[in-house]
Amino acid sequence: MLKHFGFKHFLILVAIHNAYYSFYKNPSGLSFDKILLLIAIIYFIITSVSNKSKFSVSGIGKLLLILFLGVCSLSFVRGVITGLEQDRFQNAFNPIISLCVVVPFTLFMSTSREFSLKILFQTMMILMKIGIVLVLTSLAFKIDAGIIKPFIDPVFFLIIFLNLNIGRKQKSWIIVGILCYLYYGIAFDSRTIVLRVFLQIALLLMFKYGEQIFKYLFLRKIVFAVIVLMPFLGLTYYYSFFNETNVSIGSNSISNEDTRTFLYVEVVGDLTKTENIFLGKGTLGTYFSTWFYQQMGVDDVVDTFNRSLVEVGVLSYLLRGGLLLASLFILLMLFLSSKALLVNDIKVRAIAYILLNHVLISFIENIPRFFIYDVILWLFVGYLINRVYKSKDSNNLAPNV
Repeated sequence: MLKHFGFKHFLILVAIHNAYYSFYKNPSGLSFDKILLLIAIIYFIITSVSNKSKFSVSGIGKLLLILFLGVCSLSFVRGVITGLEQDRFQNAFNPIISLCVVVPFTLFMSTSREFSLKILFQTMMILMKIGIVLVLTSLAFKIDAGIIKPFIDPVFFLIIFLNLNIGRKQKSWIIVGILCYLYYGIAFDSRTIVLRVFLQIALLLMFKYGEQIFKYLFLRKIVFAVIVLMPFLGLTYYYSFFNETNVSIGSNSISNEDTRTFLYVEVVGDLTKTENIFLGKGTLGTYFSTWFYQQMGVDDVVDTFNRSLVEVGVLSYLLRGGLLLASLFILLMLFLSSKALLVNDIKVRAIAYILLNHVLISFIENIPRFFIYDVILWLFVGYLINRVYKSKDSNNLAPNV
């Protein structure tokens, strides 16, 4: 069955699953989306287990990777146990709630013999072109946002390729994709997508021109240190809001509910109160939300106040694996990025900027889940790990991708 089922087909299948899952709002029973996901996971497991290739990672990087994947596994097992105890076992394989800690293992697929950056690039281009068609079609016909997103999301990863050695036609497609991605973010009120795109364009400019200015090693380290400090400065900024009902921004006053501040307050407060702040509550763990409790019966979207979904990436890791998992996620990404930015291979440095963007936006959104965005992200992580430790002293620049 899986004889002719290749790496490219796996990614396309995941995208189709995501669209079906989003359109039918997590259909119950053995639905079509679950069959697609089952096939994808079986292929994923077979590919990962059968791989004889090993990551050429050592030292601190190896320790962080082992600990991160280990805590992910622990979080998932705890979720399965919770599912059995609370008769919620079907949720143990929910792509958003529970499988979010499984998708990082996708990085092992980057060691597959059939994997290459070229195939990944081509597949993302295919998905993006489908996304462009869907976005343009949505101008005339009503299309569910969940159907479009899995196909247009690869644009985020393709932005940085504008600075690599690809053809003019491919660059033109990517530029059209960026415009469609921005339109999607505005039309469907996804402010995170707009922020993600502009941040990535800023990093692209830093990649293209900043490296010429900061060509000395110590200057690059200073720039990286500033980027790394941004999330922590943001947390300090958030902390000043924690006890404020309304936040003043310039001459305007907005409610905390319009920011993500109240999510930090509620999740951290719940985990601290229940003494789960260090290891979290597992993938099916829940936290009590005062705000959602107050909105029950007022807002039609609110269905529960004991929530297992958090709309912030870092908080999602925090709920599932505590400070240990959230810290390991951040440290692993920042450590790999810092190593990659010092490598001569231009492709490796390009991916480092992608990871930095992902970490920064994870303090606002970037919810981890078994969706095409996360699968591609962790494939890039796996590729970066191998290249950093294999070619960090190489002077070879990128060939055509």
